Amino acid sequence: MNIHKNAGLTLVRRLEMVRDVVDRKMSLTATAAAHAVSVPTVRKWVGRFLAHGEAGLRDASSHPRQSPRAIAPALALGILELRRRFLTHARIARSLGVSASTVGRVLRRAGLARLAGPSDASWLSTLGNVRTTA
Repeated sequence: MNIHKNAGLTLVRRLEMVRDVVDRKMSLTATAAAHAVSVPTVRKWVGRFLAHGEAGLRDASSHPRQSPRAIAPALALGILELRRRFLTHARIARSLGVSASTVGRVLRRAGLARLAGPSDASWLSTLGNVRTTA
């Protein structure tokens, strides 16, 4: 349990607050006033206690269980493969049916957000049959 100096309720104080409501039959308003918290806070901890027992009063991780922005690994690999063929963000997005911002995010994480310049030998191979005149 990570307690900071402004923490209103520790595990012991939460248990005491819940016992006031459950065992001593104090009202939510009176309990909130006695523990210097809001009525919704009392209601939340009493509900967790009734649902999960004393374990429900412990701090829970705030780490998200799933990420709504995550894309499938196969799709990310597809984005990287198309970028290695020197397609633009917009063209990759249209090809795979994702937004350009998603393409940009994947490419930025992989370090492929910018196309290679003329100093890169692999870039020259994309010119194909184009002849340069001097």
